[in-house]
Amino acid sequence: MGAIARFIQAVTYFGSTPGASIPVFARDRQLRMRDEAGAMKQMAEADLAAMRADTRDKIGEAYANLIRARNLSQLYRSTVLPQAEATVASADSRSS
Repeated sequence: MGAIARFIQAVTYFGSTPGASIPVFARDRQLRMRDEAGAMKQMAEADLAAMRADTRDKIGEAYANLIRARNLSQLYRSTVLPQAEATVASADSRSS
């Protein structure tokens, strides 16, 4: 018995016929999916660029705060604290 005869016998025995669906319009769907994937990639790249810009902004702000605090500290050490110490010393010498 040949292969075709066995196949026909199997189809008859199980009461069904094998079948497959062939996607006729798959090309259009694949093109849409490709376009969607491209748009998602562009959106992800834009999000990444925005996050990088935000990070640079925060680093710049933190650096400016550091410089401001450093300058203020230097100002206190060089002028405000010596003047306060001189005022305290003067008040102590008057009260003695």
